Amino acid sequence: SSFNLRRALIDGSNSTVIISDKNITGLTLDYANQHIYYISEDVIYRVNYDGTMKYRILVTWRQKLQDVSSISVFENYLYVTTVGENRQLFKVHRYDYSVIPTEIIRDLMWPHEIHIYHRQRQPGLRGIKNPCEKSNCSKLCVIDWSGDQPAAKCLCPAGYKMDLSSQYQCITNK
Repeated sequence: SSFNLRRALIDGSNSTVIISDKNITGLTLDYANQHIYYISEDVIYRVNYDGTMKYRILVTWRQKLQDVSSISVFENYLYVTTVGENRQLFKVHRYDYSVIPTEIIRDLMWPHEIHIYHRQRQPGLRGIKNPCEKSNCSKLCVIDWSGDQPAAKCLCPAGYKMDLSSQYQCITNK
């Protein structure tokens, strides 16, 4: 059986498979370069957001990185955790694979996830105004990127349905 990573609009429409792999243990997004880094069987891969240009990052230092669990990206480095005997956090240069990974810490308690919080990891709309700020959505507003410009799209939570006469008012689903 295979694990599928899908890409879809925020409302769930236009779903397509980006990555199909049997054993993905971790992934991270590189917002600036529009790449996805993911781990499968202790090997790190990079693909474009649309799934093209899959690139296997050579693991010449494989003896050092085993049981890789999670991954994050920041600036020129990938940060990966291992869940093996030593439960480590490593820093891996993402452009120069001849650089040996640097062990940052070992004997972590539960190194199953790693996240980096920094404003560079959370890009804004880059000068585009949020269309939901001025929407009339009664319950939930998401940004619809399917057109040339982002637009507000109203959605309803479970137990409600869209009032078809207004397209922004949620009514109880009876």
